[in-house]
Order: sequence, then structure tokens, then C-alpha cells
Amino acid sequence: MTKQQSIILASISFLLIIVVLVFRPSIWQDQIEKSLNDQLAKNGWAINTNEFSGHLFTSLNTEDILLTHKDGASFNIKI
Repeated sequence: MTKQQSIILASISFLLIIVVLVFRPSIWQDQIEKSLNDQLAKNGWAINTNEFSGHLFTSLNTEDILLTHKDGASFNIKI
């Protein structure tokens, strides 16, 4: 393998690792939850989740979801 091929292979590997790390849900959890709350707030609801697991490219999982309404109603969903 030539030096140029080694550099290209190393660069591609590095970029793939960065992409995998950046799209982990733990990095984006606050933004995801904020976006959900912005949409739900229009109807008086709020959402609170435990830590997400999985990957944004495949599946996103959480074990516990709490939906609360401004009138006091709440739903706790445990998966």
C-alpha cells in the first residue's frame, strides 16, 4: 500500500468515526427534547425523557417518558 493510499484510508476512517460519534443521541438529547417540547407546548403539554440510546441513523430508544399537561394531567410511559 502506498503512502497516499494509507493517508486516504486513515482520513476516511477518521471521518467515519467522527460521524458515528456526532450522531449519537446523547449529544443531541437536549435539542431533541427542546424541539418536542416546543411542538407540544402549543397544546399545553410537556415531555421529559430519560437518556436516549441507539443512533440517530437507525433507531432511537428511551426507557421512560413523562408527558405532563398544564392542567395537572400526566402520563408516565415505561418501556
